[in-house]
Amino acid sequence: MLKRYFCLLVAITCILLYSIAGLSAEKQTNEYNDLLVSINVKDADIVDVLKMIAEQSGLNIIAGKNVKGKVSITFRETPVFNALVSILEVNNYTYTNDNDVIKIYTHRDKMLLNDSKELEAAIFSLQNIKVADVEPVLMTLKSQRGKIQINARLNQIIVYDLPRKVEKMREIVMSMDSKRLIEKHYVLNYADAKQVEERLREAFPESVVHIYVDEITHSLVIEAVPMFIEEIDGYIARWDKPSS
Repeated sequence: MLKRYFCLLVAITCILLYSIAGLSAEKQTNEYNDLLVSINVKDADIVDVLKMIAEQSGLNIIAGKNVKGKVSITFRETPVFNALVSILEVNNYTYTNDNDVIKIYTHRDKMLLNDSKELEAAIFSLQNIKVADVEPVLMTLKSQRGKIQINARLNQIIVYDLPRKVEKMREIVMSMDSKRLIEKHYVLNYADAKQVEERLREAFPESVVHIYVDEITHSLVIEAVPMFIEEIDGYIARWDKPSS
């Protein structure tokens, strides 16, 4: 009963925090919508265009060193954030807003920035499978900075890694430890069943994906958790094609 109450309290807290963040972002956007810009350029340097937006709106805008390219745009009395986001989306850039300083990045630079942040720690206690079955899968996911430790006696895995990596590992551990397996039958039209089995063995540990080959019907029967079945669907769709 106490555990259910605690879970409910956590859920309500998350919803409230999400709502507050949404209201804050909406308020911020509304404030920016009062700032209008008018720009008409052809084949102009994107950094120069960002400077024009900054000068007209009074916003603090910083472009990263890899933000480059030419743009042709026409804006007439357009809310500044609508104009800014449109330019960035078309040119495949992104931004952060840090204390009213808007920083423009390439998506790669933004990812590297996120990767430079502190590592996160998480402990996964397994109920239905052994840590030895999960460890090889997680090792393929960890970043260069990440570390994975196992406690076989307590059947626990301790991971230290980037937040996005830890979240992906959490999804996989929960899926693998759920005991909810799916059995799927794949009939191949072009690919060799034994060769497909060998390639799948390279991609997935035998302990988490069970593969049965029927060479007479040229098919495979695979048993795995839903997350891995989705990946296998993609692999077989790419491999089972006529050779060019």
